[in-house]
Amino acid sequence: MTSTMRFGPSRWRLTTSLTLTVAVLFLTVMFFTFLTYRDLTAEREGAEIENAVAISRTVAAQVDGFVQDLEGTTLAAALALGNEPGLSHQRTGPYLKAIRDNYTTLRALFLTDLQGHVIASASGEGIGLDLSKRPYLQRLRAGEQTTWSHGIKGIASGQTTIAFGRRVVDTAGHTRAYLIVAFYPPSLMARLRATLPADAMVTLLDDEGNVLYSTHFPERSAVPDLSALPSVREVLAGRPVHLIGDAAPFSSGAAFGAMVPVTRTRWAIVLTRPLAPLQAALRDPVLEQVIAISAVMLLALSLFVVIARWLVRPLEGLARSAAAIARGETPRIIQPSGPAEVAQLAEGMGVMARSVDERERTLQFINEASRQLASTLDYETTLRAIAHLAVDRIADWCVVDVVDEDGRLRRLGVAHVDPVKVAMARDLEQRYPTDPNAPRGLYHVLRTGQSELYEDISDEMLVQGARDPEHLRILRELGFRSAMVVPLIARGRTLGVISFVTAESGRHYGSRDLNLAEGLARRTAVAIDNARMYARERGIAETLQRSLLPERLPEIPGVHA
Repeated sequence: MTSTMRFGPSRWRLTTSLTLTVAVLFLTVMFFTFLTYRDLTAEREGAEIENAVAISRTVAAQVDGFVQDLEGTTLAAALALGNEPGLSHQRTGPYLKAIRDNYTTLRALFLTDLQGHVIASASGEGIGLDLSKRPYLQRLRAGEQTTWSHGIKGIASGQTTIAFGRRVVDTAGHTRAYLIVAFYPPSLMARLRATLPADAMVTLLDDEGNVLYSTHFPERSAVPDLSALPSVREVLAGRPVHLIGDAAPFSSGAAFGAMVPVTRTRWAIVLTRPLAPLQAALRDPVLEQVIAISAVMLLALSLFVVIARWLVRPLEGLARSAAAIARGETPRIIQPSGPAEVAQLAEGMGVMARSVDERERTLQFINEASRQLASTLDYETTLRAIAHLAVDRIADWCVVDVVDEDGRLRRLGVAHVDPVKVAMARDLEQRYPTDPNAPRGLYHVLRTGQSELYEDISDEMLVQGARDPEHLRILRELGFRSAMVVPLIARGRTLGVISFVTAESGRHYGSRDLNLAEGLARRTAVAIDNARMYARERGIAETLQRSLLPERLPEIPGVHA
């Protein structure tokens, strides 16, 4: 009886199979990593654009507030001058000067007669000047109560000026004169620039799309006509426009920002910021993660090839023995050590799978933490959310302390799955507050800016740290196993401390866990600092707006409101 051995030509070698398996795993991890990066980039860009819209609205509101105040001031002045016996420079000039002195942004303030000749001015200059050809004066003479001019380019200076005019009417309703105020837009916008991000570029457009002010161009230089741009027409129609990429006016490179209308005058604010720094801030951490994953995967691939060859070698010996038998020979059969080597291969694959799984969970944790940090400017809410997220992923306890105005730590949140233990921890802190002068722990980390890692919390450490027997009993009852105390540092300042503790899980922290905790702490600290910076900038903006408003109109003898 003759038996025929068939070897299928389509069967792969074990080395090839393992290589392809690792390659598929590598590509899968890369695919999901880039999907996460894409989603994170889109989410962050959307958040930054909304932030630009909010900043643009703030600037527009400040401009609108200045315009409203200027209109109100001129109204009060017109009412006061309406019944003045004689409108001459001698009688009204000092009054106009007092008003202008309260507005450092004003360039000129003057009265004209009904024919458009200047009869009084705050500076005393220009008396008798004929302004009847000016469009804004023609509109007043045609019957308009108030009017805003477009940008007026100075013939000699080249500077753009904005004028506002109002009719001066007596109690009988007769027009007696025209009150005109003028200001340089750069003087107004220079004050507002202090409240904006350093890389922000701002442009002010009038109601026809003409550039009144722009940080993109030096003062007095020629600027392009933007009135035909669809985005400009959209914002002048009263609808905000989001800008991203190459759609931003004037930008030499990719930018993002917004165009927001100024309601009262139908002007528009254009605010843009360069897109490259934002993209780099998102791209660089992901590239680092991709490089790290690639290095691990390539190392694993090399390891698998070595193991595969080690496993294939005895199988090849058996194949040669089978061929020798087919030729009628009597080879010596070598007992292969297959099962032990297969077990080693399985163990190696298990190590690799755990490494990839841990890396993936780390990425998910970082991405979720980044999402939480970018979700709101209320940093206290964000920190509590981060603490609960940490308890779900890397710790049994998470405690967040922030530096108060007096330099002491204020406990912002304690997270644990058991509310009873949370209450116990809070009671413990009240009964045994942290010693600011302790040689280690929260205040030591706050002072030095260096993390502390306790891989194993022994009973001896609990005894040394306890204040009294009752304190020691509670510490033992909580069952702490390992801990990390990490500073929250942003822009060279320590803003607080975040602590991670294990207990019930029995987990012990190592250097890799500390690296993860420090990375999370850096991101968290930057989010805190950004939130505080935004609050400060908003406060500055409100203070600046209030500073533009005079406390009251000046009073002069003989002039009554």
